[in-house]
Amino acid sequence: MTTFNHRTLIIKSILLCVLLLCTHNSAAEQAIEITLTKTLNTNFDSSDTVSMSDNPDHTTTTPPQPNDIHAFVLNKTVFVVSNNQTQNYVSIVSSTGSSINKSFTDSCTINIPNAGAYFICIFAGEYTYEGIFTIKDEKSAEQAVINYRPDLEFIAIELLNNITPAEINIVDIYGNNVYNQISHNQITWIDTSSLPLGTYIIGIYQNKNKIASQKIVIR
Repeated sequence: MTTFNHRTLIIKSILLCVLLLCTHNSAAEQAIEITLTKTLNTNFDSSDTVSMSDNPDHTTTTPPQPNDIHAFVLNKTVFVVSNNQTQNYVSIVSSTGSSINKSFTDSCTINIPNAGAYFICIFAGEYTYEGIFTIKDEKSAEQAVINYRPDLEFIAIELLNNITPAEINIVDIYGNNVYNQISHNQITWIDTSSLPLGTYIIGIYQNKNKIASQKIVIR
């Protein structure tokens, strides 16, 4: 079990580095842990095994265990660490439907190019971990307000400072585009009654530059 203990030590060291980075950041920026929900991976083959022995002449196998996955976001960087001893896979989807994909074993670092709302999905052994996080652009002033009213089944989008036209785009957590419109109005109303239950990311763009984004959950 020496290999497992060594990997666990590496993971703890990475977490410690992240915490130290937060402590010494003069701008008081903090690494925020992304809340992840864990579900059984229906595509997982229970016959998959991994080596758990230090002795090559006596190799034992066991199914991958549902160990914890942790993800942190600091500025425009996402840190993912895993106790799982198998090959893990992470996918990050933006509000435009573009994705960043990466395989890793113990840990990985992913740089996010733009501000906005993102969906993260991590496949680790027999379990899938999912979450939502937001990258904020501190340099840009607020140019749009997104107000979701689940009780009335609509989204109200207000463009500030007479910024028109603007492109409104809505994608689901798998990157599928479910709504796209060029709005020339200061306030745009979007009916959500026909959208299936689930999580969506709204992106607002002007001249192909993102000016606002937000995630919504339709229950």
